[in-house]
Formats: sequence, structure tokens, C-alpha cells
Amino acid sequence: MNTLTREEALRIIKSKAANTITEPGSYRLKVTNDTKALEALNNPKVTYEIADGFSQLSIANFNAITPYQLKEALALIKEGRFDDAANKGLSFGITNKSHYPTKGERVMVEVDFVELKSGETALLVDEINKIAASQAKSYSMEALEAMLAGGSEESAPEVEATQEDVEAMLSNKG
Repeated sequence: MNTLTREEALRIIKSKAANTITEPGSYRLKVTNDTKALEALNNPKVTYEIADGFSQLSIANFNAITPYQLKEALALIKEGRFDDAANKGLSFGITNKSHYPTKGERVMVEVDFVELKSGETALLVDEINKIAASQAKSYSMEALEAMLAGGSEESAPEVEATQEDVEAMLSNKG
């Protein structure tokens, strides 16, 4: 039984199709499912022992799709299987040895051709890595004034600005 309408499924597919992966490489993608909630269900199709100390804990879904998966998704739409269609897309089995991403997190995804048990080759995620957070620069009011007076960005002292500092600067526009 479908929980999604045809239009909802198509919107999800369209969102993934905006990031169609056609060749191996490194891609920055967003995790679209709640990996912790999926693990908590303790579904044996999701959480299981692999081998040699490896266990799959959950599955991460990404806002991307391959041309093959897109073709499958559209075929499922034609069959009226909207939930299954919306489920097509890039995913990765999170193990106890890999980075464990959370919903909404952007990760670096390594995509490559992988040989399947059937002998066919498919474009799949073979690794995910956490993306290091970047720190934005912030400037004091004095630094901004110095820059306005003709000083360079390099000569202006950097400071850590809190949200309160920014709000105070904006309220004193004069």
C-alpha cells in the first residue's frame, strides 16, 4: 500500500535527479533519512553482522540518483508503486568501521563502479567521509571602521563575534 501520492513520489525523484551521478568520483551529498531511527528498528535486513568484526548498523540515503536508478524509479511510478519509486537512489550501508552520518548532514561520498554478485557492474557508493567544518571569519566594529578608512582586510584584526555582537552592530547602523 502506498503512503505517497504519485505527485509526492515524483517530487522526491525530481529532487534526487537534480544530483544525477553518471560517473565515478567524489561528491558532496546530503543525508536524507534518520539513520539512528532506522538502526533503532533493529530490522535484520538493515542491522546485521557482515564478517571479521564488521557489522552493518544502518543505511544512509542521499539526495542523489544514478541514471539506472532513475529508470527503475520511473518504471515503478508507471506500475503505481510510488513508495518504492521514491526509495530509489544512492545509499550506503553504515558499518561500525565507517563514519555514521545523521539526517541533514553533508558528507563526502565516493562513488565507483562495483561488481555485483550477478557479475554486473553498478555505480554505487563505496565510501563516505565526514566533511570538516569550516570556520567563517568575523570582524569587530573597529576592524570594519579601519577597513572603511582605507585599511586592508589583512590589517583588520579578526575577532569572534557572537550572535549578540552581530545584532548590536545591526541595531547601531548610524
